[in-house]
Amino acid sequence: MSTFVWLVVMNWSILQPEMVYYFQRMASPTGRNAQWCCDTVGLSLYNMHDINKDLVFRRVYSSLPDWVVNSVSTVHELLQVHCNRMCLHC
Repeated sequence: MSTFVWLVVMNWSILQPEMVYYFQRMASPTGRNAQWCCDTVGLSLYNMHDINKDLVFRRVYSSLPDWVVNSVSTVHELLQVHCNRMCLHC
């Protein structure tokens, strides 16, 4: 057993509750994924219920330059016209 693991096990009671929960989450693939998602959008795991589609889109779009958002919107409209889901009115 490594020294670090031994120290953690022996001193488990002196760790802060947040650290105990962190180590428990890291032992589970689901817990690691939840931690990663919260870290990515800048939320605490305790506020995970606040993560929704709109929050993620706002976070992604706010990090992109304006020209990228405009270009993606243009390409999206052209694809809609190409697939006959939208028509251009001249």
